[in-house]
Amino acid sequence: PPAPPAPPAAPAQPPTPPSSGPDLSVPTQSQLASAPIIATLTRTSLNVDRTLSAVNKATTVGFSLSRAARMRIDISRVTAPVTVQIVDAAGNLLRQQQINAGGTFRYEAQRNAGNYFVRVVSMNGGDAGVRITARML
Repeated sequence: PPAPPAPPAAPAQPPTPPSSGPDLSVPTQSQLASAPIIATLTRTSLNVDRTLSAVNKATTVGFSLSRAARMRIDISRVTAPVTVQIVDAAGNLLRQQQINAGGTFRYEAQRNAGNYFVRVVSMNGGDAGVRITARML
């Protein structure tokens, strides 16, 4: 008897495209809801050090304003290129800026009471360190 037909070949998988760089999409409101709110801002500066790696390429830190106030967020001690995003609780991008190693960043604005987030993304997909300083003015 004739041999049974061979099973069809598996379709070829398209090649994986090369990485086009870090994910700079602005976090959604639901994604921000799971980010930690680490403090309610006061007139005393709050310092938070964060380290990024090949595994943890981004970090998001939340702060709360208990009333309408002018707030300041500074980024310093940058050890490798990063992009900083300031986002409100509704997921609106308030500011985005790339910072090179050794650079600094300042965001200062009058804001309503609510939660605000600082997202820092490693631009080289590897190790980076930053200090986030936040306070109410």
